[in-house]
Amino acid sequence: MNITNLNIFDLIILLGAIQGIFFSIFLLNQKAENKLATRFLAFFILGFAFNSIFNSLEGLGLRNGLTFWEFVPLYCSLFITASFYLFVDFTVNPEQKFTTKKALWYVPFGFQFGMQIFMLFVFFTNKSSIYENLSLMVNAYNVIDLFGVIFGLGVLISAILKINKYEHDLRKNYSEINEISLSWLKKLIFGLFGVWLLFAVPTIYEQVTDKPSIEIFYPMWIATSILIYWVGYSAYFRKDFFNVKMFHREVKEEVKTLSDKTAPYYQSLLQLMETEKPYLNPDLNLQMLADSLQLSSGYLSQIINQYEEKNFFDFVNGYRVEAVKKMLPDEAFSHLSLLGIAFEGGFKSKSTFNLAFKKL
Repeated sequence: MNITNLNIFDLIILLGAIQGIFFSIFLLNQKAENKLATRFLAFFILGFAFNSIFNSLEGLGLRNGLTFWEFVPLYCSLFITASFYLFVDFTVNPEQKFTTKKALWYVPFGFQFGMQIFMLFVFFTNKSSIYENLSLMVNAYNVIDLFGVIFGLGVLISAILKINKYEHDLRKNYSEINEISLSWLKKLIFGLFGVWLLFAVPTIYEQVTDKPSIEIFYPMWIATSILIYWVGYSAYFRKDFFNVKMFHREVKEEVKTLSDKTAPYYQSLLQLMETEKPYLNPDLNLQMLADSLQLSSGYLSQIINQYEEKNFFDFVNGYRVEAVKKMLPDEAFSHLSLLGIAFEGGFKSKSTFNLAFKKL
């Protein structure tokens, strides 16, 4: 082991791994609302940390040739992928339980880990056979890496679809989603798409050219370390970063088109919005409005969708925008800023106000 062999890139990777381990321990000890999602996030970061340590061994001169460190089971790319999928899954569906079916996501990693354990066993018992079957070992690792490329892309696409569905459900139930939006998770996924590209391109290049080169993977390892730093920084300075608010998806669209008998309910809804102005309550949600009309939340959602061709979020914030427009020229509100008037109109956050105002 020679620490002087470490270049600046190896040092960044190693420090990122250490930070990732400490951050994982921090997460595992957090009293989060959504415990399972937090646990799988910790596993996801821990997997990245182990991978980074494995890569750093090269810079330390410990993986030059077929040494013991070459077979230490720290390479866990498929563990990272499975953990991230389950993290997203339990984030958007926190009422789930971890079942045997969920555990199957770790089966590919089981093969990856098992092969490393087997190779470590062979290293200690019959080292000469490794030299004799070196090409077979390399091909096995190549197959796993190619599977990892496909598996990783599938998980990232699935994660984006799950989050889009989650935010679609939010807009059906809430008039303000700034505090419960998963925009931060989308940013993380876009970052992971970059890491995936930095892994996929060199991996495929090695397979096509048959020219293995450790240097072409440095951008991926550096990007991984930066990602760990970013997630850690966000968690330390934003306490609600991983405590996603749990909500019940109560809207069930049982029918596509409602009968004409629902027209009186729609008129009652319009009358309520005009006379009692419930939209001025910044915490108004679908269930609260449904209770005021003595309707089920699912039924009210269908009425709004059919007659207004909007979801609940756009329906309520449309009224708030109109309220703000009326207040703007009113001298009674001249002492307030534009944002202050927006709050008077029922908005709870600047981002929601900007989104609704620009949309309309």
